[in-house]
Amino acid sequence: MSSRESGKWEFALHECCSDGSSATFCMLGHFAPCILFGMNASKLPGTSILGNNCAFNATVFCIAAVCLQQYIGTHLLSTCLHWSVRMEIAKKYGIERSAVKEFLSVLCCPTCALVQEANEIEFRSQVQPERIEKIE
Repeated sequence: MSSRESGKWEFALHECCSDGSSATFCMLGHFAPCILFGMNASKLPGTSILGNNCAFNATVFCIAAVCLQQYIGTHLLSTCLHWSVRMEIAKKYGIERSAVKEFLSVLCCPTCALVQEANEIEFRSQVQPERIEKIE
C-alpha cells in the first residue's frame, strides 16, 4: 500500500535533502525558508489563511520569523503560521494529521518540515491533479 492510499506523508520529515527530494527545495529550505514558505502557502488556492500570493506569504513569514523574534525573543508566531499551512496541506491531500505532532514538527525541525511540504505538494499535484482545485 502506498502512502497516498494510507493517508501518510509520501516524504518522511528527515528525508528533506535525501535522494528523491528536490535539491531546489532543500536549498531554499536551508537558505531562504521564507521563500519556500511563501511558495508552499501560495499553492493552496482558496484555503491558505494568507492568500495565494507567494511574495506576500514570504514577507509575512519573514517578518514573523526574523523581525519579531528580535524584539520578543520567540519564533512562536512564525511557528503558528507554518503549522496552520502544514495542517492545510495535510487536509488537502488526505494525510492523517495530529495537531500536536504537526506542531512539534514545525517547532523542532522547521526546515525539514518546509522541504517535506514542498516535496509533498509537488509530488501530489502530479499524481492527484484533481486535488489542486479549490477545496471548500
